[in-house]
Amino acid sequence: MLVSLCAALAVLALASASAFASPATYLHSFGPFERPTGIAVEESTGNVLVPESGEDFNAVYVFGERGGSPAGGAPAAFSGLHTPDESFEFDRAWVGIAVDNSTGPGAGSIYVVDRGHAVVDRFKLSGGEFKYEPPQLTGFTEPEGVATDADGDVYVSDPGANMIREYSPGGTTEIASFPAEGLERSVVVDSRGDIFVYGNPNGAPAGPYPAEIWRSSDTATSAEKVTEVPEVEGAGADGIDRATDIGYVAIGGRVMEGYAMPTPVRTGGEFGLGTFSEGIQNIAVNEKTGAIYVSDAGKEKVFIYQGPPARFPLTVFVTGEGEVVSTPAGMACSAAECTDEFEGEVTLTAAKAAAGYEFAGWIGCKPISETTCTVDRTATTEVTAVFLKAGKEGAAGNEGKAGATGPTGEKGAGGAAGVQGPAGPP
Repeated sequence: MLVSLCAALAVLALASASAFASPATYLHSFGPFERPTGIAVEESTGNVLVPESGEDFNAVYVFGERGGSPAGGAPAAFSGLHTPDESFEFDRAWVGIAVDNSTGPGAGSIYVVDRGHAVVDRFKLSGGEFKYEPPQLTGFTEPEGVATDADGDVYVSDPGANMIREYSPGGTTEIASFPAEGLERSVVVDSRGDIFVYGNPNGAPAGPYPAEIWRSSDTATSAEKVTEVPEVEGAGADGIDRATDIGYVAIGGRVMEGYAMPTPVRTGGEFGLGTFSEGIQNIAVNEKTGAIYVSDAGKEKVFIYQGPPARFPLTVFVTGEGEVVSTPAGMACSAAECTDEFEGEVTLTAAKAAAGYEFAGWIGCKPISETTCTVDRTATTEVTAVFLKAGKEGAAGNEGKAGATGPTGEKGAGGAAGVQGPAGPP
């Protein structure tokens, strides 16, 4: 599907947005920047990548998940020095950036849109540095947004050509292209391969003009118009959490939550009003943790909010000897410690105790039977299953000895006289 996500959500966001509770909690901010633009998250490390498109900066800066030093041995920045063009030319414009967080052949690839050279460059972390990886994606008129899907396919929005182009993982082969009138900036792809783009159709300025929703498969060469959404105004940036397919849209200095298809529906609240400026540039979500990152050029910062995690890590400790299994499947733990990731409700079962042990109970989850419990994913990350050694039966006691013979009892009293018998014969 090719969808105007911001347009679809903006209409519903304008009506009684304040009636919804906030879907996210403020955690932290970091900066300052000269002009942060696009933003992306590398989920394997939690690192956050922020292109600086200022007068004195043309580089991508790398931070840890809370804005400190990056994890995984990554450097704090990288430039386009080793690309075919030998530099980035961001030209103080908006910069698209995406990380391939799939498990496909391009996993770990970082795609950076270089608008000045009208190309998209690919990098990978190797040996403590981000190294340029060919091929360079070329042939664009004015590229802006870039995204990857769950399989690692790469999508590039090219407003100059009114087109979105799709490539195989690693950007090695162009798969398809989609006409998209008037799009600009970001492009995001949900778990189904539906494609959402920010922008008004036909280049219409913000105001009471219709925006269009288009639908297509992710391998089709054309798109089908589905509907129009009237009275869209002020949509500025969008992002999506592919683990939940919750879309986030920035309008008027706040971020609102909702779904865009099959019809525009508001499903959540808003956050950041009074904290953000109206210069929100982009939104990225760490699908593992639920953390939402908002780059704000007006405040020259990146803000971090916490949404509900769709996937969460769960560690099970086994005390004693026994096996714990999970529903849904994923964990079969008989070691001292096991960790796995889950979505939604998790049930743990003490499947069996080892020889000489018996299951004694749970610590950290809610028992629902003698051997099972449920895990509260919003509050629990560790559970302990306790197996104790079974007690042994004591040895049989010795047979007691016969007691001594007691003394002879006293002679009893004489009995009463019997009844006289009948008289004998004459």
